[in-house]
Amino acid sequence: MTLRAHLRRYVPMWRSIEQRLADRALRKRIAAAPPRSIAVLDENVLGRLTGVVAPFRGAVLRAPLSDRECVYWTVQIWAWGSDHGPRWILAEPADAVAFSLEEQGHRAIVVPDAAVISTDLAFVTQCNGPFDASPEERALLAAEKLLKRNWWDTSRLEFREGVLCLGAAITVVGAGVREPDPDGAAGGAYRSAGQTRLRLTGSKRRPLWISDQVTP
Repeated sequence: MTLRAHLRRYVPMWRSIEQRLADRALRKRIAAAPPRSIAVLDENVLGRLTGVVAPFRGAVLRAPLSDRECVYWTVQIWAWGSDHGPRWILAEPADAVAFSLEEQGHRAIVVPDAAVISTDLAFVTQCNGPFDASPEERALLAAEKLLKRNWWDTSRLEFREGVLCLGAAITVVGAGVREPDPDGAAGGAYRSAGQTRLRLTGSKRRPLWISDQVTP
Protein backbone atom coordinates (compact mmCIF):
# COMPACT_ATOMS: atom_id res chain seq x y z
CA MET A 1 0.00 0.00 0.00
CA THR A 2 1.41 3.40 -0.99
CA LEU A 3 1.72 6.19 1.57
CA ARG A 4 -1.08 8.12 -0.15
CA ALA A 5 -3.36 5.08 -0.12
CA HIS A 6 -2.52 4.44 3.54
CA LEU A 7 -3.29 8.05 4.50
CA ARG A 8 -6.52 8.05 2.49
CA ARG A 9 -7.76 4.89 4.17
CA TYR A 10 -6.69 5.38 7.77
CA VAL A 11 -6.33 9.10 8.48
CA PRO A 12 -9.73 10.81 8.73
CA MET A 13 -8.33 14.34 8.41
CA TRP A 14 -6.57 13.44 5.16
CA ARG A 15 -9.69 11.77 3.76
CA SER A 16 -11.89 14.73 4.68
CA ILE A 17 -9.45 17.24 3.18
CA GLU A 18 -9.07 15.16 0.03
CA GLN A 19 -12.84 14.92 -0.41
CA ARG A 20 -13.36 18.65 0.13
CA LEU A 21 -10.63 19.48 -2.39
CA ALA A 22 -12.12 17.06 -4.93
CA ASP A 23 -15.61 18.55 -4.47
CA ARG A 24 -14.22 22.06 -4.79
CA ALA A 25 -12.33 21.14 -7.97
CA LEU A 26 -15.46 19.56 -9.41
CA ARG A 27 -17.54 22.66 -8.63
CA LYS A 28 -14.93 24.84 -10.36
CA ARG A 29 -14.98 22.63 -13.46
CA ILE A 30 -18.77 22.73 -13.52
CA ALA A 31 -18.88 26.51 -13.04
CA ALA A 32 -16.32 27.00 -15.85
CA ALA A 33 -18.37 24.99 -18.37
CA PRO A 34 -20.57 27.09 -20.67
CA PRO A 35 -24.25 27.05 -19.62
CA ARG A 36 -26.57 25.65 -22.25
CA SER A 37 -30.20 24.66 -22.64
CA ILE A 38 -31.02 21.03 -23.41
CA ALA A 39 -33.13 22.26 -26.32
CA VAL A 40 -30.26 23.98 -28.16
CA LEU A 41 -27.04 22.18 -27.16
CA ASP A 42 -25.36 20.92 -30.33
CA GLU A 43 -23.97 17.42 -30.67
CA ASN A 44 -20.49 16.74 -29.29
CA VAL A 45 -20.31 20.19 -27.71
CA LEU A 46 -19.51 20.53 -24.02
CA GLY A 47 -22.22 22.24 -22.02
CA ARG A 48 -23.49 22.76 -18.50
CA LEU A 49 -27.09 21.60 -18.22
CA THR A 50 -29.49 22.09 -15.34
CA GLY A 51 -32.70 20.13 -15.02
CA VAL A 52 -34.89 17.89 -12.93
CA VAL A 53 -34.18 14.18 -12.43
CA ALA A 54 -36.78 11.77 -13.82
CA PRO A 55 -36.68 8.00 -14.42
CA PHE A 56 -35.69 6.61 -17.81
CA ARG A 57 -37.62 3.53 -18.94
CA GLY A 58 -38.90 3.05 -15.40
CA ALA A 59 -35.48 2.34 -13.89
CA VAL A 60 -35.45 3.54 -10.28
CA LEU A 61 -33.23 2.70 -7.33
CA ARG A 62 -34.01 2.71 -3.61
CA ALA A 63 -31.40 4.27 -1.37
CA PRO A 64 -30.28 1.52 1.02
CA LEU A 65 -30.59 3.54 4.25
CA SER A 66 -33.27 6.19 3.66
CA ASP A 67 -35.34 4.19 1.14
CA ARG A 68 -35.62 7.27 -1.07
CA GLU A 69 -36.39 6.79 -4.75
CA CYS A 70 -33.32 7.83 -6.70
CA VAL A 71 -31.13 7.23 -9.75
CA TYR A 72 -27.85 7.24 -7.83
CA TRP A 73 -26.80 6.51 -4.27
CA THR A 74 -23.55 6.18 -2.42
CA VAL A 75 -22.74 5.28 1.19
CA GLN A 76 -19.53 5.77 3.12
CA ILE A 77 -19.15 3.24 5.95
CA TRP A 78 -16.88 4.73 8.62
CA ALA A 79 -15.43 2.83 11.59
CA TRP A 80 -14.42 4.51 14.85
CA GLY A 81 -11.60 3.03 16.89
CA SER A 82 -12.69 4.76 20.10
CA ASP A 83 -14.79 7.72 21.15
CA HIS A 84 -11.94 10.05 20.27
CA GLY A 85 -9.74 7.70 18.29
CA PRO A 86 -9.02 7.40 14.57
CA ARG A 87 -11.69 6.73 11.99
CA TRP A 88 -11.32 4.95 8.69
CA ILE A 89 -13.53 4.03 5.76
CA LEU A 90 -14.42 0.36 5.49
CA ALA A 91 -16.29 0.60 2.19
CA GLU A 92 -17.96 3.03 -0.22
CA PRO A 93 -20.67 1.11 -2.09
CA ALA A 94 -22.62 2.94 -4.80
CA ASP A 95 -25.10 2.25 -7.57
CA ALA A 96 -26.50 4.24 -10.50
CA VAL A 97 -28.87 3.88 -13.44
CA ALA A 98 -29.42 5.91 -16.57
CA PHE A 99 -31.91 8.71 -16.02
CA SER A 100 -33.67 11.56 -17.74
CA LEU A 101 -32.76 15.20 -17.15
CA GLU A 102 -35.78 17.37 -17.96
CA GLU A 103 -35.87 21.07 -18.68
CA GLN A 104 -38.94 22.96 -19.94
CA GLY A 105 -40.33 20.11 -22.01
CA HIS A 106 -36.95 18.94 -23.35
CA ARG A 107 -34.83 16.13 -21.99
CA ALA A 108 -31.43 14.52 -22.02
CA ILE A 109 -30.72 10.89 -21.22
CA VAL A 110 -27.79 10.73 -18.83
CA VAL A 111 -25.77 7.49 -18.82
CA PRO A 112 -23.58 7.68 -15.67
CA ASP A 113 -21.35 4.66 -16.39
CA ALA A 114 -18.35 7.02 -16.63
CA ALA A 115 -19.18 9.96 -14.39
CA VAL A 116 -17.80 11.90 -11.46
CA ILE A 117 -20.76 12.44 -9.12
CA SER A 118 -20.84 14.76 -6.13
CA THR A 119 -23.68 14.53 -3.61
CA ASP A 120 -24.25 15.81 -0.11
CA LEU A 121 -23.79 12.91 2.33
CA ALA A 122 -26.51 14.33 4.54
CA PHE A 123 -28.33 11.18 5.67
CA VAL A 124 -26.31 9.73 8.56
CA THR A 125 -26.95 6.74 10.82
CA GLN A 126 -24.82 5.13 13.52
CA CYS A 127 -24.58 1.85 15.39
CA ASN A 128 -22.14 0.15 17.74
CA GLY A 129 -21.50 -2.77 15.39
CA PRO A 130 -23.26 -5.53 13.49
CA PHE A 131 -24.89 -6.82 16.68
CA ASP A 132 -27.11 -3.73 17.01
CA ALA A 133 -27.17 -2.57 13.37
CA SER A 134 -30.50 -1.83 11.73
CA PRO A 135 -31.65 -4.24 9.01
CA GLU A 136 -30.59 -1.66 6.41
CA GLU A 137 -27.14 -1.18 7.93
CA ARG A 138 -26.65 -4.92 8.32
CA ALA A 139 -27.61 -5.50 4.69
CA LEU A 140 -24.90 -3.05 3.60
CA LEU A 141 -22.32 -4.74 5.81
CA ALA A 142 -23.30 -8.14 4.41
CA ALA A 143 -23.11 -6.91 0.82
CA GLU A 144 -19.59 -5.62 1.48
CA LYS A 145 -18.62 -8.90 3.24
CA LEU A 146 -17.90 -7.06 6.48
CA LEU A 147 -20.04 -9.03 8.93
CA LYS A 148 -17.27 -11.48 9.83
CA ARG A 149 -14.38 -9.04 10.10
CA ASN A 150 -12.61 -8.51 13.42
CA TRP A 151 -14.62 -5.88 15.31
CA TRP A 152 -12.51 -5.72 18.49
CA ASP A 153 -10.85 -2.48 17.45
CA THR A 154 -14.14 -0.80 16.47
CA SER A 155 -16.36 1.04 18.92
CA ARG A 156 -18.84 2.60 16.50
CA LEU A 157 -19.94 2.59 12.87
CA GLU A 158 -21.22 5.56 10.93
CA PHE A 159 -23.08 5.35 7.59
CA ARG A 160 -23.22 8.47 5.39
CA GLU A 161 -25.61 8.33 2.43
CA GLY A 162 -25.89 10.65 -0.56
CA VAL A 163 -28.41 10.39 -3.40
CA LEU A 164 -29.68 11.93 -6.63
CA CYS A 165 -33.40 11.81 -5.88
CA LEU A 166 -36.26 11.78 -8.35
CA GLY A 167 -37.56 15.31 -8.80
CA ALA A 168 -34.32 16.92 -7.62
CA ALA A 169 -32.73 19.77 -9.57
CA ILE A 170 -29.13 18.93 -10.51
CA THR A 171 -26.33 20.03 -12.82
CA VAL A 172 -24.69 17.86 -15.48
CA VAL A 173 -21.66 18.81 -17.57
CA GLY A 174 -20.89 16.79 -20.67
CA ALA A 175 -21.30 16.37 -24.40
CA GLY A 176 -23.67 14.09 -26.24
CA VAL A 177 -25.45 13.19 -29.44
CA ARG A 178 -29.04 13.71 -30.50
CA GLU A 179 -31.44 10.87 -31.18
CA PRO A 180 -35.15 10.59 -31.94
CA ASP A 181 -37.29 10.96 -28.84
CA PRO A 182 -40.20 8.51 -29.01
CA ASP A 183 -41.80 10.27 -26.05
CA GLY A 184 -41.47 13.75 -27.54
CA ALA A 185 -44.24 15.90 -28.94
CA ALA A 186 -46.08 14.43 -31.90
CA GLY A 187 -45.65 15.90 -35.36
CA GLY A 188 -42.79 17.85 -36.91
CA ALA A 189 -39.69 16.75 -38.74
CA TYR A 190 -36.77 14.86 -37.27
CA ARG A 191 -34.64 17.17 -35.10
CA SER A 192 -37.44 19.71 -34.79
CA ALA A 193 -38.32 21.04 -31.35
CA GLY A 194 -39.53 18.27 -29.09
CA GLN A 195 -38.58 15.50 -31.52
CA THR A 196 -35.04 14.75 -30.42
CA ARG A 197 -33.31 14.26 -27.12
CA LEU A 198 -29.70 14.40 -26.03
CA ARG A 199 -27.86 11.29 -24.92
CA LEU A 200 -24.99 12.20 -22.62
CA THR A 201 -22.26 9.62 -22.05
CA GLY A 202 -18.76 9.89 -20.65
CA SER A 203 -15.50 8.02 -20.92
CA LYS A 204 -12.56 7.37 -18.64
CA ARG A 205 -10.71 10.31 -20.19
CA ARG A 206 -13.74 12.59 -20.38
CA PRO A 207 -16.26 11.64 -17.71
CA LEU A 208 -19.56 13.37 -17.13
CA TRP A 209 -19.57 15.74 -14.17
CA ILE A 210 -22.73 15.55 -12.08
CA SER A 211 -23.58 17.52 -8.95
CA ASP A 212 -26.65 17.85 -6.76
CA GLN A 213 -25.72 21.52 -6.40
CA VAL A 214 -27.45 23.65 -9.05
CA THR A 215 -25.01 25.98 -10.79
CA PRO A 216 -26.85 28.94 -12.43
